[in-house]
Amino acid sequence: MDWDQLKHGLALEYALKPTSYFSHLADIPPSVFYMNIIWGGAFALVMCFMPETLPSVVIARAVKKRDTHDPNAEIVAAELTKVNVFQEIRFVLTMALRIMFTEPIVIFLGFYNGFAYG
Repeated sequence: MDWDQLKHGLALEYALKPTSYFSHLADIPPSVFYMNIIWGGAFALVMCFMPETLPSVVIARAVKKRDTHDPNAEIVAAELTKVNVFQEIRFVLTMALRIMFTEPIVIFLGFYNGFAYG
């Protein structure tokens, strides 16, 4: 076997050997895995039946339910239900960066994850 062929597999070997050597230390029974699936499925099922809490949807539904003929309330409900797609995309894309740079714990957890698992 040529050394170049051997060298290509060394990085993979160095990455995978500790998992096989120390796997007995983290011997997790399969029942824990199944319990995670059961709890996750139950949580997802409960979340499907939770009421809406988005303020724009809640306010618009309340105005429609009251059935008032107040023009201001109808205008507010109509404006809240309109969605500007580009504004929403900009909000979603920039919110993660805003949170990362304004919340120190988030940036340090990001550094930790990058250092530990990157």
